[in-house]
Amino acid sequence: MQNILDQAKEIKLADIRVLGFNLTSYHLILVCDNKNHAEVLYYLIQKYPYVLNVRFNNVTNYFSATLNFSEIDLFYNLNTTVTEVDYPNYTNLKNGQVHFITTGSIQFDREISAYPVIPFLRSQLRVE
Repeated sequence: MQNILDQAKEIKLADIRVLGFNLTSYHLILVCDNKNHAEVLYYLIQKYPYVLNVRFNNVTNYFSATLNFSEIDLFYNLNTTVTEVDYPNYTNLKNGQVHFITTGSIQFDREISAYPVIPFLRSQLRVE
């Protein structure tokens, strides 16, 4: 267990993607900097309670996110230069249409390799 938590401290979130699979259900992918980190984060979101806070800056229109595992005193921050105009699927976070979460990593420059999705509870997401 300690080895997993040590590895978890090295994880870097590279991106958050929201993918639609029909008009009412979307999947959120926490994209890590490498496959090993994606595997460790996938383990953490299955095992420990967490909250994902997503904030939209009203001045810059960029969004940022914090993934907080309070039980194990671990959190991850991601600041982007992406707006809702650049990536409209972020609107689905605000509208509560994200029902599943997973982790993944970027493969072959742009393709994302992701793990199976896990149900995502509305109480685990805060959008400001």
